Amino acid sequence: MRTISEVVDWESEAVIRAENFFAKNIDVIFKQRYELEKAIQSGQKLWVCPFCRQPIKIRGKRDGDISLHFYHVSDRLDCPYKSWKKYTKEQILRMKYNGQKESHKHYFLKNLVAEKLSRDARFSEIQVDTRFEGVCRDWRKPDVSAQYEGKRIAFELQLSTTFLSVIAERNTFYEKNETYILWLFDNRRQNVENMRFMEKDIYFPNHHNAFFIDGRSDNDNFSLICGYEKPILNNGRIVNIWETQEVDFSELLFDDNYRIYWFDYERELQSVKEKIGSIKLLEFEKLWQSVQSEIEREKALHELTQIFEIHFEDINYYDLIALLSCLYSIKCKKVIGYNYAKLIQVLHQFFQKDIGAHSHFGEYALKAIGTYGAKDQVLQEDRTGKFVKKTRRYVKHGFELTHKYDQVLQLLFPELFQNKK
Repeated sequence: MRTISEVVDWESEAVIRAENFFAKNIDVIFKQRYELEKAIQSGQKLWVCPFCRQPIKIRGKRDGDISLHFYHVSDRLDCPYKSWKKYTKEQILRMKYNGQKESHKHYFLKNLVAEKLSRDARFSEIQVDTRFEGVCRDWRKPDVSAQYEGKRIAFELQLSTTFLSVIAERNTFYEKNETYILWLFDNRRQNVENMRFMEKDIYFPNHHNAFFIDGRSDNDNFSLICGYEKPILNNGRIVNIWETQEVDFSELLFDDNYRIYWFDYERELQSVKEKIGSIKLLEFEKLWQSVQSEIEREKALHELTQIFEIHFEDINYYDLIALLSCLYSIKCKKVIGYNYAKLIQVLHQFFQKDIGAHSHFGEYALKAIGTYGAKDQVLQEDRTGKFVKKTRRYVKHGFELTHKYDQVLQLLFPELFQNKK
């Protein structure tokens, strides 16, 4: 059982329950874990204990993502939530980034990186274990540092267990000193689950990118192996697949936080989500044309708003269904959702009800006629000219357009909102 059942957002006072938060996707948890540590390093409060108002961290087993829980930065005996440290102060100090004597592998790999960099004419000022002076009189000693196209790069090897505090502190130091940091792992991983706990602390905040040095490559141009998760669409669901790719250093991207990456996970994820959205919207349009009863349409509309997380403060399904059927009839140039033979009959009925209603949407219908090229058909069917006269009276009356359903309308009929000032 978790000792701390809930924490509070320092700014918004929103309550975050442990059972709900730790049920989220692992990338969300690890990104938040990093942000909490980063805030602590900068002397800020992000999430705090609801009782003693001390900063809160996220902790778990070193070799996995189970048993994740909240705990205090410092123990407070006067706090109802008593969080005791697993390790002694001496043990923690021994586990610090530079607390132990370097291993042979660490020594070999950092010199391998330096040797490969020295063969690449694009890099200069290559140094190993050289003291790096910061702007605030503090200093660090990166494993390898170099200059690349006017950018200062620090290469840090991550071969053993390192506290998140060390990772966050190093990232913050280099960011403050306008130096890009690239963390290197020893051997390429087969998947994210195969990573050590602290490797995930580096991997997730770095756009889901992990970098490995390839000792077998004799290419004079410095290259790395990038391991990354690629989100794909599989049977209507988003799944991540693990891929690796050798990339030349010139292919890497540099973000505003002085992090280096190659594959843009968030952009790819957004692209997949948009693809899902397009599929769902196309399915919805076909469904709307095929169903016959208002009950079925209401159910379909409810499912659509659930999928796209659309919430209405005030909704009249009868009015909204009539509006959608009218707009789809105009878009498809055929009667949808009404027991009429012609489009002009749909328009007469819709505007008649819209004039007598409290909420007015006629402006959308008029815009749809022009947007979807239905004007000629409407004029041809309006042989008496009654509809043209009705629209003129409607416009002259100056009804105020109601925007309460704009969220769903922008999804289903985005063309109506293009070039809108």
